[in-house]
Amino acid sequence: MSTKKSGTAELPRIEESLLSRIIVAPVLFVSFIFSLFLIDRKTYGGIFGQHADKDGYYHSHQRKLAKREMDDAFMMRNKVIAVMAVSSAVGLAVLGWGVLKAYYFMMAS
Repeated sequence: MSTKKSGTAELPRIEESLLSRIIVAPVLFVSFIFSLFLIDRKTYGGIFGQHADKDGYYHSHQRKLAKREMDDAFMMRNKVIAVMAVSSAVGLAVLGWGVLKAYYFMMAS
């Protein structure tokens, strides 16, 4: 009796780098969640905003709506990552300026 294996070949495991696990993965995850939040908020406002007749569409087409929201969130993710990078740079600059001012204030005293 011969046993057949499934048609898929087992791929070798690729080890992720420390940089990828510590920085890249959380940034991608947070950007996707934030993008999904923005898309969901826009969709929710459009569905439940002023038109009550769209309520039936939401309940009868949830799978299509969720798929479209996820696609939109993946498309928006690059913009969200750019905004996160710019806001992080501005935040670090403000923090550095504040630390420098505090240092100069402490040295002047």
